[in-house]
Amino acid sequence: MIVLLVSVYSAFVLRGVRRALPICSMLTLLYAYLYFVLQLEDYALLFGALLLFVILAVIMFATRHIDWYALDKSQ
Repeated sequence: MIVLLVSVYSAFVLRGVRRALPICSMLTLLYAYLYFVLQLEDYALLFGALLLFVILAVIMFATRHIDWYALDKSQ
């Protein structure tokens, strides 16, 4: 229900269902992963740390070409 609510709201704010689909899919994957981790009581810490590592790697990969010093000069 939460995924549906946020997806419908995102579709309204972003003015299109096609733009809200990535948000819907990310939320669905996140909730499925959290459910999976909660079911694995013995390995929850391991899989939680693995998820955080993957998220950090994705953020580092996505921001590798940003010149952070140029952002300060634009003001």
